[in-house]
Amino acid sequence: MAKPIEATPPLYGDDARLLIESLKECASPDEIARRRAESRERLSQSRVAPFPPSMLTTKPR
Repeated sequence: MAKPIEATPPLYGDDARLLIESLKECASPDEIARRRAESRERLSQSRVAPFPPSMLTTKPR
């Protein structure tokens, strides 16, 4: 049986300050929307490579 994941301890002092500052450098809502749309488009495309014509013809036995 897997062990439960322990809670992350709270941040204090410089660690907390650095986290708050780094959160201000996140992407803008427009950038987030652009990235999501790009990801959805990429995921919607087929990942199966087409067969080359030589593989579609039957080979004599």
